Amino acid sequence: MTADSLWQDIRESGQLLYWIYFKPFTLRQKLQEIHPDLKPNTNPFTLKAEFPGNPALKRYAAQVWCLIVVTPIITTIFIAPLISIFNDEGFNWLLNGLFLIGWILGLSLSTLNSKRLIRYAWWFILLVIAAIFFFNAGITPKLLAEYDNHELIGITRLLISLLFAFGVALGIALGVARGAVLGVAGGVALGVPVGVAVGVTGGVALGVTGGVALGVALGVTGGVTGGVPVGVAVGITGSVAVGVALGVALGVMFDVAFGVAFGVTYVLGVLRVYFWLPELMWVLILNLATPPTQAASVLRRLPPYFDQIIHLPLPFLDKFIINAYRNNPSAAQNTIDYLINFTNQQKIALRAMAGIAISTLSRCRYVTDITSTVDNLHWIPRNSQDLSPALLSLLDIAASIRAAYDGTTPYRKIELLEQPITELSQLQRDLATRELAKDAPLLGSITNQWLQILQDSRKTLEEEAANSPEIPNVYLAGNALLPNDAKERFKGRQDIFRAIEDISLSAQSPVFLLYGRRRSGKTSALNYLPRKVGSDLIPLFVDVQNIASFTSYENIVNSLVEQIKTSAFTARNLILPHANYNAISQDPFAGLQQWMSLVEKKISNKRFLLCLDEFERFEEVIATTNSRTLLNFLRHVMQHRRQWILLFSGSHRLNELQPYWSDCLIGTRTLHLTYLKKSEARELIQQPVTNFRDIYEPDAVEEILDLTNGQPYLIQLTCSCIVDYLNREIRQSQIFRKATRQDVRDVVSTVLEQGEGYFVEFWQYLSERERIILRTLAQQGTVDAPDQLIINKLVQAEIIRQNQGNLEFQVPLIRSYIETLVE
Repeated sequence: MTADSLWQDIRESGQLLYWIYFKPFTLRQKLQEIHPDLKPNTNPFTLKAEFPGNPALKRYAAQVWCLIVVTPIITTIFIAPLISIFNDEGFNWLLNGLFLIGWILGLSLSTLNSKRLIRYAWWFILLVIAAIFFFNAGITPKLLAEYDNHELIGITRLLISLLFAFGVALGIALGVARGAVLGVAGGVALGVPVGVAVGVTGGVALGVTGGVALGVALGVTGGVTGGVPVGVAVGITGSVAVGVALGVALGVMFDVAFGVAFGVTYVLGVLRVYFWLPELMWVLILNLATPPTQAASVLRRLPPYFDQIIHLPLPFLDKFIINAYRNNPSAAQNTIDYLINFTNQQKIALRAMAGIAISTLSRCRYVTDITSTVDNLHWIPRNSQDLSPALLSLLDIAASIRAAYDGTTPYRKIELLEQPITELSQLQRDLATRELAKDAPLLGSITNQWLQILQDSRKTLEEEAANSPEIPNVYLAGNALLPNDAKERFKGRQDIFRAIEDISLSAQSPVFLLYGRRRSGKTSALNYLPRKVGSDLIPLFVDVQNIASFTSYENIVNSLVEQIKTSAFTARNLILPHANYNAISQDPFAGLQQWMSLVEKKISNKRFLLCLDEFERFEEVIATTNSRTLLNFLRHVMQHRRQWILLFSGSHRLNELQPYWSDCLIGTRTLHLTYLKKSEARELIQQPVTNFRDIYEPDAVEEILDLTNGQPYLIQLTCSCIVDYLNREIRQSQIFRKATRQDVRDVVSTVLEQGEGYFVEFWQYLSERERIILRTLAQQGTVDAPDQLIINKLVQAEIIRQNQGNLEFQVPLIRSYIETLVE
């Protein structure tokens, strides 16, 4: 072996010790580079078969073995005698010799079968416990009086020495056999400085050698290797600590210095105060000497970059990162990534992320500043449980603001801004609550500032929208309308709302059946009920489609309760009491009745309108459970709970339902949701929102009314297509013009294309005989020898009607769709 190779071995072994003790996370990464199956708690000799093809693995195994075998021998024979010069008791050759014997014996035992070795270890632990018990039992006051205290201590230490030797043997054997090679090696590295401190300050016979043994146990359990499993740590601790730590406990009875030494060992070995103190001084010096503008230049000089395991707190680390982010964001982000992935300083990283976010958001003065934060802070995780919910809400609101300003027209931007403004206002109120009060001082000012920025920007957008020739597309053709979003776009149905309010407030209210074809506005009407009826009535919206997705009554009842609670808060800001979920799990409907009684007791001066939307889906529950228990419960509510009024909403009449519904829905009051009246439809076309521009010629309005016959969804869709059609012309010519009858006819094909889902659902809902009649009527304009039962059904469904003895489609757009099928 040449001198260069010797120095290389020494250098690499020293680096390995450094990684074991200071950089365990880096060590784990390096081991993965050597071999994908190699971990800090892996015995490299289990991969011996791969040594020929992997020189790096073979070299690593040799370094580990060298550390385990050579270091204790050098420590015991050379370093310990030198340190003993400072110890009044001198060097204990017997004890240190026993340590070496135990160490070598342990390495030999590590070659045995692991299960047998564990069995030996447990027998040894039981033997130690028994010996300690009998030894303590034999120490009586009389015995203490007969023997000199020094003689008794000598006997005790002799026993400890023997236990120590065998404890070290089993501890090392278990550690190596079970793969905790680096735990042992790290313990060696830990034990030398600990042994010096203990041997010199404590005057204990173990000296440096005992420190090495304690270091093995404390090094593993203290996380020196950063990856040794708990089971392995317990194995080592259970052997070494039995031979040493329990021995120390005995020694405390006779020598307080022994206990003090053990305490010093823990403080120095696990908490590593001797490294933390200079690290603390270094951070304080950096904080005093580094201006905030130069913080990025010292990030890689912070202690976590050379010591990945720091248990005691260091100040100012997050401050350095926050200051560095302003001038060098990438350096700050790299430091945060390093702290998260390669140290135990995750809390520092989270504080730095929060500080950077707050600092960035608070400096926003214009809308462009807010929108730029979305990209600048995209690296901050939105699902972190450790970041403030209010801060995460602000980051989400910033994304909504950017989406709003990506709108195609000023009016569209104004529309999209409504949501973030509403969310900011809600966050402003939430910051006054106890849950978020701690965030109010920092985030409250940001919220107020952003609200002012958005309100000023909205005024500017309103001026741009007023001067733009483009037409804002305010029509909503799609899902059911929600009051907070759609606002005044919901038109008509006043007769329905009036009937519900008048009848429901009578002494004995009936059961309501709200009937209407699909996309006729039933769900939208239910959503608007809280705004249309008095405060004495609490509408509770329940989506039966959601309930029908469950297969057990327990889940069905739980879903019903949660929907009712959510709806009560949405409709009237009412917080209903929690249900007894244990009672529901035992007997779902009995538990539900108990909860309803609790609700009635808490809110005794109101009545509840339970709106069951798409109630026909209950048939799926009946089929799944093969029971009508749910219908029996609803029947019970109708008859015996006077505060609860039931409203069934669906697209089927009673004579179209299963026969068992007749018993449940006896005495229902049917509310027919038909097409909009002409005045209501005209208002939806010409004034969907307040101050909407007049964009239609009179003949265009009449054409829309004729094509849709007041069907609300088709009106919204047709008008939306017309606005898009006109805006395409306006973008080219920059000249505004009103829609004509011909424009309405030109967009019919677009309406059929964009409304395909509605038309396909309508067609699939029909029977084959009904399709034949409608296809014939659309193609020929008449039906020869029609089946009168089918005709009556189609008339009742408001698909066709009699007009001067002739059949015709009530909605010409539906005829146009069927004509495309015939073609």
